[in-house]
Amino acid sequence: MSIDVAQVAAELAAAKRERATVPSLAARYPGFSVSQGYAVANAIARGRIAAGDKVAGRKVGLTNPRQWAEKQAHGPIWGYVHDTTLVLAKNGKAAVDLGEARAARLEPEIAFKLSRPIDPADTGYEALLGCIEWAAPCFELIDCHFDAWKFNAAEGIADSGVHYRLVVGEPLVVAAMPAAELAAALGTCQVTLSLDGTVAERGAGSNTLGHPLKALAALVEILSADRESQPLGAGEVITTGTLTPPRDIAAGQAWEMKVSGVPFAPLMLTLPR
Repeated sequence: MSIDVAQVAAELAAAKRERATVPSLAARYPGFSVSQGYAVANAIARGRIAAGDKVAGRKVGLTNPRQWAEKQAHGPIWGYVHDTTLVLAKNGKAAVDLGEARAARLEPEIAFKLSRPIDPADTGYEALLGCIEWAAPCFELIDCHFDAWKFNAAEGIADSGVHYRLVVGEPLVVAAMPAAELAAALGTCQVTLSLDGTVAERGAGSNTLGHPLKALAALVEILSADRESQPLGAGEVITTGTLTPPRDIAAGQAWEMKVSGVPFAPLMLTLPR
């Protein structure tokens, strides 16, 4: 079924501003597709750019294949990160106001900053690392504008990839470690997520398609097949998917992410009341 892309984009943009929900797109538009979802997301992004935002990077979602059946997905999805949604921690600490979020959740992830474009024909681990300036621990804060967080992949794409904020910790310069050593460490690293000093979740680098660099390669492949989307460029920050199950968050909490196996500094996030 055809849709009015501009109308759906305006509806979702208004829901974000008003911290509201919208009725299911899949129910209203039978067959609502991934390509339609990206058309809506691109329309929202164009509106943000016209209002002064800049694209700072991308987020990769649905990197756990166990979610695909539930979300009617056939692979990962992606969304934009803007300069107004990117938060760079100072000395491993950051604070984020949840005042614009409707029902925020938190995901501990690994991010990469690109030093140059990636050749879609060469996405081996060492080739990818050769295009990366630094890696860092990060928190992606996500927010959903469908009731009870119920959406399929196409709807999640349309809702700007359910992206709210990306909080990036202290960077590790890729050139500081041998590429083969860093690639191996990223795939086997372990993460501990703590809430107010108590361990809440444990995860691993292998939870993102088996390796964070695989998530980056998947994004490159998706974009190379999509004529409507710009390929990744130098300077973009890419976050590669959650290492643990997402957690509901609320003002007044303090979250910490520690990674073992890669020499990342811990990342602390406070959520002011």
